[in-house]
Amino acid sequence: MEMETIVKRTQLTPWEKLQSDKLSAKRRSEEAAQRINDNFAYMQDNIGKLMLSGISSYLSPIGTTLMPHLWGMVRPALLTWGIGKMQSLLLGILFGKKKKK
Repeated sequence: MEMETIVKRTQLTPWEKLQSDKLSAKRRSEEAAQRINDNFAYMQDNIGKLMLSGISSYLSPIGTTLMPHLWGMVRPALLTWGIGKMQSLLLGILFGKKKKK
């Protein structure tokens, strides 16, 4: 008989359950508010660093995907220009007019 009383008493009444849920929700809400306040304080203390890292992380994928394409377009022009310059230099050296003294 005593065991029945203990078992029944460990179960919460609907009112006690509601109160317990209310306290639990309030505690979770306060913890979440504290985390948000901590995050805002961190952002205020490190705003410059956060902005620079955000900008660099935004530009990093653009740079890594854009550079190979740009190099692919620029390389033929550079090679053509370089070959033309070398030809003119070599032809100038080999067949250029000699200066009279």
